[in-house]
Amino acid sequence: MCGISERTARRWYDLPLVRAYLQELHEQAFNTAMQLLEVLTLSAVTMLNEAMNSEHTENALKVRAAQIILDRGIEAHKIKLLETRLAELEHRLKMHEIVVKGEVVE
Repeated sequence: MCGISERTARRWYDLPLVRAYLQELHEQAFNTAMQLLEVLTLSAVTMLNEAMNSEHTENALKVRAAQIILDRGIEAHKIKLLETRLAELEHRLKMHEIVVKGEVVE
């Protein structure tokens, strides 16, 4: 497709610079997907909220919508707590390493 042989492509693929660039592209694609997922999550929660509060929605579906919102909300809260705790532990570990090495803490 790009005018080089498969052998050349494999040789280039094994180059550290090419590998690093491809890894960066994968990370960018993943980050873009995660940003889109965040936007779509807001839309999904809005839709669930509308279904849950609509007089035209059956009660069983309202309960299911409420359950989904609660479940995902609890998951998000747990993840946020874990991220906060991990950041604190990483900070403490860094401070400990600085003290052990005898470096000055700013």
